[in-house]
Amino acid sequence: MQKTLRFAFYKTLPIMISYFFVATAFGLLMRQAGWGFSWALAMSVFLYTGALQFVLVSFLSSGAPILTVFITALFLSSRQVFYGISFLNSFRKAGRAKPYLIHIMTDETYALFSSIRDYPEGVEPVRAQLMMGTLAHLSWILGTMAGCFAGDFIPSSIKGIDFALTSLFVTIVLDQWKSADNRLPAMIGASLSLLFLCILGPERFLLPSLLASCFLLLIYGKRNPPMPPAQKEVPHE
Repeated sequence: MQKTLRFAFYKTLPIMISYFFVATAFGLLMRQAGWGFSWALAMSVFLYTGALQFVLVSFLSSGAPILTVFITALFLSSRQVFYGISFLNSFRKAGRAKPYLIHIMTDETYALFSSIRDYPEGVEPVRAQLMMGTLAHLSWILGTMAGCFAGDFIPSSIKGIDFALTSLFVTIVLDQWKSADNRLPAMIGASLSLLFLCILGPERFLLPSLLASCFLLLIYGKRNPPMPPAQKEVPHE
C-alpha cells in the first residue's frame, strides 16, 4: 500500500499543484460572484468538471436557462466518453471503486494513466490509478476551499493562472509522444483536430474530431493489430 501511494503521489504531484491553483481561481470567482462556500465545495466534489465549473459561475450569476446549461455541459464533457472507452478492461477490475474512478477521470488524469506503460513491481495498476485520481481530486477540492476563504482578500482577475493546466497537459502529451513506439495514431488525431478546427471553428470542432479520430483509429487497429510479444526460444536438450 505504501509503495503504491508513494508511486501515485510522485506521478500526480505536477497535476496536484496545477489543480490547486486553478481551483483556487474557481473558488475566488464563486466567492466574488456571491455564492457561498457550500456551493463551491459541492461543485468541486460532485461535478469536478474543470472548465465547465468556470462556465457555470457565469451561468448561475446570469440565471441562464437550464436547457442552455445542459447543452453546454454536454458539449464540454462529451470527450469523457472516449476517455472511458480506453479503460473499459482496466476499470472492470476496480469493483466498488469503479463509479468513483469514472468520476475522477479528467483530461490530465487520463493523460497520466495513458502515459504509464509499466507499473513497478508491487504496484497494482487499478489501485494506483484510484490513488492518483483521488489525490488530484483532493487537490482540486482543497484549492476550491482556499479560493473561497481568500475571496475577500485576493483580486479575482489573476491573469494566466488557467494556463497551468494547458501547459501541464502539453507536457504529458509530449512525454508520451517521446516514449511511443508508433506515433501514427497521434498524428491521425492531431491532423483531424486541425482539419475540423479550420472547418468548424474552435467552438464546434471537438466532438466531430473525436468521433472521426475514433472511427479511423478503429479501422487502423483492425488492419494493423499489435504484434504479439516475442517468445523466448527453449533450447533443445
